[in-house]
Amino acid sequence: MTDPGKPEESREPLPPPMAMPQRVDPVEPPKVRKKRGKWLAAAAAAIVVICGAGAAIGYAIQQHNAANAPEKQIRAQIEVFAEALSSGNIQQLRQNSCGPLADYYNHISDADFAAVYKTAVAQKNIPVVSSINAVQVTDKTAIAQVTAYTKAEPQTKSARTFSLEETDQGWKVCDPPT
Repeated sequence: MTDPGKPEESREPLPPPMAMPQRVDPVEPPKVRKKRGKWLAAAAAAIVVICGAGAAIGYAIQQHNAANAPEKQIRAQIEVFAEALSSGNIQQLRQNSCGPLADYYNHISDADFAAVYKTAVAQKNIPVVSSINAVQVTDKTAIAQVTAYTKAEPQTKSARTFSLEETDQGWKVCDPPT
């Protein structure tokens, strides 16, 4: 405590006054002009559309090329030919063969072929292609190795080959070259 007889200077100094808390309002973000925002959104949307269209076109080209690849066409042709053999479709066999094999199908009458087919079905001797194992393409010719069996002996599977030639109408099954 202070002595009343002492001058004021010797009294203990008072603590400095404390500042009262102040409220600081948030700063508003700068305003974006609406025209610029709309333009940016439109540009972003256009970029997305262009990229999507480019991807779709690229995918379509890839699928088109894959679908038109010779190996795929050859595999499809073998399946068509095997189905025509299995069902006895002489018209399909005529359309999908070439060379001496085509000569045989084109020169046998429908009635004679029906008789041959009927006998082959009764004897269960029509080959069934169970898998196409390999395709080798050289220019406009191809050889495909398949695994086949007959209904007479389904447990006896054997490797067989198909010779094919590319014609103006597409790939056709032919007799092997001699």
